[in-house]
Amino acid sequence: MSTQEFLVGSAVLASETPRNPQSVARVQPLTTQRFEWTMGAYMVLLCLGSSLDNWAHFHGKVDQSFFTPWHAVLYGMMALMGTVLGPTAFSNRKKGFAWQRSLPQGYVVSLLGVGLFIVAGLIDLCWHLMFGIEFDTAAYISPPHLFLLTSGILAGTGPVRSAWYRLTPSTARGWRTLGPMLLSAASAVAALAMFTVFASPMVDTFAAKNPHQVTMAFTNMVYTNSGATNGMGHGDMSSFEQALGVAEVIVQTVLLMSFTLLL
Repeated sequence: MSTQEFLVGSAVLASETPRNPQSVARVQPLTTQRFEWTMGAYMVLLCLGSSLDNWAHFHGKVDQSFFTPWHAVLYGMMALMGTVLGPTAFSNRKKGFAWQRSLPQGYVVSLLGVGLFIVAGLIDLCWHLMFGIEFDTAAYISPPHLFLLTSGILAGTGPVRSAWYRLTPSTARGWRTLGPMLLSAASAVAALAMFTVFASPMVDTFAAKNPHQVTMAFTNMVYTNSGATNGMGHGDMSSFEQALGVAEVIVQTVLLMSFTLLL
C-alpha cells in the first residue's frame, strides 16, 4: 500500500457517518483504530524530529540559518499530521458536520495545534532572523520554541483526548485500543523532558555528589558574583548543589507522574 493510499484510507475511515444517531457521536464523526494509530505514530515522528533538531543544536550541526535539514524534518512531521487532519475535516464538513465538530472527538484541538504550530514556525523564523540561532539553555526557554512545544503537544495528543472521550469502564482494553494513547502520551512526556533537560538529574548529577566534591568553577562563580559568603563556608556550597539536585528530581517526577495520573 502506498503512502498516499494509506493517508486517504485514514481520512475516509475517520470520517464515517455515525451509525447510532442517539449517541453523542451523532454530531461528530466516529474515529477508527487506523486513524488513532496513524495519529499516535505521527506524534512519535514529531517527537523524533524535535529530538533530531535538538541534537543538531548541541553538536554544532546548525549555522545562523533557519532553513536547515533538521528544521525540514521537524516541520515535515507536523505537515504529515496536517495531511490527515485537514482533508478529514473538509470531508466531514461536506457531509454536514459543523466545522467545530468536523473531526472525531479530541482531534479538533489537534487541528488547532497544527495551525498554531505554523504560526509559531513563522514567529521562530522572524526570531532567528533578528537574534540568530540559540544554543544551550537559551534554546529551551526561547519564546518561539516554547510556543512550538505547546502547539506541538496540542496537535499530537489527540489520541489521549480521544481515549478520554471514548473509553468507558466496559470498553475492552488492550494494546490495539490503548496503544495510540500511550504512544502519544509517552511522546509528550519525552518532549517536555527534553525541554527541561537543564533541570534533569539524569544530566546534572548534583544530588549524587559527595559533599566534599564541590565543583570549583561553580563555587568560584557564586563567590565572585555575590562578593560574600552569605554566612556559608565553602564546604556548604556542596549542600546547595545537592539541594539543586533534589529539586531536579522533583521537577522530573512531577512531570512524569502528571501524565501517569491523567491516564
